[in-house]
Amino acid sequence: MIRKVRTVPIIILILEALLQRIPQDHPKRPQIQVELVKRKKGYRGELSLNYYLELIDTPEFLILHDIRLTDGKSFFQIDTLIITPYFYLILEIKNITGTLYFEDDSNQMIRTLNNEEEGMHNPILQSLRHSRQFKNWLTQRKLPLLPIEHLVIISDPKTIIKASRPSIFTKVMHSANLPFTFEKFQNRHTKESLTMKEMKRIAGTIEKHDTPKKPDPLVQFSISQTEILRGVHCPKCSALPIERKRGYWYCDNCYTKSQDAFIQALQDYSLLIKPVFTNEEIRDFLQIPSSKFVFRLIKTMNLEYVGEKKGRMYRLPQFQYLHPTS
Repeated sequence: MIRKVRTVPIIILILEALLQRIPQDHPKRPQIQVELVKRKKGYRGELSLNYYLELIDTPEFLILHDIRLTDGKSFFQIDTLIITPYFYLILEIKNITGTLYFEDDSNQMIRTLNNEEEGMHNPILQSLRHSRQFKNWLTQRKLPLLPIEHLVIISDPKTIIKASRPSIFTKVMHSANLPFTFEKFQNRHTKESLTMKEMKRIAGTIEKHDTPKKPDPLVQFSISQTEILRGVHCPKCSALPIERKRGYWYCDNCYTKSQDAFIQALQDYSLLIKPVFTNEEIRDFLQIPSSKFVFRLIKTMNLEYVGEKKGRMYRLPQFQYLHPTS
């Protein structure tokens, strides 16, 4: 049973908006495109795990995706956490291509791709560290301490996994092995310590303390807010800006008419600039001179707000960010 679903990472939405809002010849565009491809690949790898999670032959567990907690010293991110009556299972999901070699004595992971070797962070150590931090987190909140298992899942089936010792393969594997390894954990841990009610209570506490971090690619790529292009995009050809004519947003490039093209511009502003805005701020971003017209647009969306008159601040609902991405 999925308790916390996996959604499109906000970093992907931000990078997509950023590419739409900088000039085609911007010097940072290639770097942003590379980062977006990497992030989408990782997200697809996480989604591919869902099929194998569904093959696990027991209804008595809860799944939480994308959890970020703190043990008081530092934050730690868990890709997937499975709560069962018998044990906890932490999954670290990696979508890495090439040949991966895990060296036990040095705790190194070496990736070979196109005949070139590259040392990379060892995800087994990462998952071990997260399991210890999660144990501390549970202890601090006086939640039940069950055995904590941790696995590294390599989501790309074409990736070749090699290791200096056979025991390493009990900690790192392809997605297809997950149901069988889960069954081994069930055979190993037979003491039933939690009821479904207790599992839901633990899951609820985790969700309450989940603290997602909004990334800031403007800082990462040293891009100023003044470089962000203003206006409303054409929903069909992405021309920018398009004009408001006779009750529609009209594109002179492809002749598309739209009544709600401005909504994407509001989302871009929320993702790239800040999540709240005044009439004046969004008027400048949409490049619309009339404050009354902007007020009518915002009113049609029935947005939540605080304050009155000129100081009123509007906010888009969070679900606006969760649209599908290609």
